[in-house]
Amino acid sequence: MAGGFGQSVRFIAVSVVSARVVWGLFGGTAPFIATWLIDVTGNSLAPAGYFVVCAVLTLGAALFVRETRGIELPVD
Repeated sequence: MAGGFGQSVRFIAVSVVSARVVWGLFGGTAPFIATWLIDVTGNSLAPAGYFVVCAVLTLGAALFVRETRGIELPVD
């Protein structure tokens, strides 16, 4: 076992940490960016574009995730 922790513990730790970082970056800055977009454009619907861009980036990333159902994954 690498690092003394099992595979499931490492997976959970990595997923929790990465989720917190993403939430902090995008969720934490969303009100600031929304306010800035409204200020710059003068359009109260401008933040919708920010959310659409985030959704498109998420979809793009999801399309590159490999399916592992039915494949034997290596275990430490």
